[in-house]
Amino acid sequence: MAALEALARAGKATPGLISTVKPEPRLWPTSVLIDWISVLKHTPHLAPRDALLREALEALEARFTTTGKRLNLSNEERDALWWMMSSADTNAVRGLLAVMDLPAWKERMPRLVTGALGRQQGNRWNTTTANAWGSLALERYSRLFEQVKPSGKSFAVLGQDGRVVDWQAFPKGATAFLPLTAEPATLRLKHEGTGEPYASVTTLAAVALAEPVQRGYGVVREIIPIDQKTPGKWRRGDVLRVRLTIDARDDMGWVVVEDPVPAGASILGTGRQRDSAILTRGERNDGMAWPSWQERLFDNYRAYYEYVPRGRFSLEYTLRLNSDGAFNLPPTRVEAMYAPEMFGEAPNGVFEVGR
Repeated sequence: MAALEALARAGKATPGLISTVKPEPRLWPTSVLIDWISVLKHTPHLAPRDALLREALEALEARFTTTGKRLNLSNEERDALWWMMSSADTNAVRGLLAVMDLPAWKERMPRLVTGALGRQQGNRWNTTTANAWGSLALERYSRLFEQVKPSGKSFAVLGQDGRVVDWQAFPKGATAFLPLTAEPATLRLKHEGTGEPYASVTTLAAVALAEPVQRGYGVVREIIPIDQKTPGKWRRGDVLRVRLTIDARDDMGWVVVEDPVPAGASILGTGRQRDSAILTRGERNDGMAWPSWQERLFDNYRAYYEYVPRGRFSLEYTLRLNSDGAFNLPPTRVEAMYAPEMFGEAPNGVFEVGR
């Protein structure tokens, strides 16, 4: 497909040559799908071209997911074709080039470009090839959509508070912080001057979690009795097992799972005194993700995953209750460490332990 795409760009791909390909855009790796889109774009006289291009673009759009400021691909594990100099970052920026000049994608381009930039770590993408394609994509995007640099002033007003960004003083843009109002209010954005600047809006507030939140991850917490003196009631000295089941929407590297522990409780499996290898023997980790490192702290349990593929996985740890009382536990949280907008939380409420 890569060779066919090169021929198509040079005007050498004939309809007979293209007809030897059996289109399967929903099964192909993303790099092959992008090559196929380029082939179709460079052969406008192909008889079924419009229908094939529409099907390929729908398949590409289905793979793009955006969480916060990061553009993800739903099947990044299959896209790591290193022997073809292909990676998820490469496909993200090549995908931008493939759809950048299509009118139907014009309104989505600012978010896609921001999402592709959000994939960078240390101001670069993960491979030399990705950085080369990314430079071409950003250069072309600038020519198509940013020919006039912003000038003048931009205004942001929330309730009775407002901020002004002077583009002469801040030619690369600036951050304006606005306090949240006690009552519902409308955020108003206005630009006076040339150019079309972009605005990225983020809210941050300390709000008690009443129901599960899924922003790329869903997490469910279960408690399994291991050694319980009184069935249905927890007492000091009882042993329980916590099972966390996580649903990941996208492939992602470096994910952390954090679960709170009642004050005074001990997480078994550390190898210290009063630990028990027998009580922890039944712990299970299911799915296609395995922790690279685990922390058994006095206030929470953490598991770090170097890579988490799309799908469901679960983990377990064992806990001995050493103190009685009513413990108001914070939420269980799953977060992508380098894309913190991608997370999931589940409330825990009050956990009671009797004498």
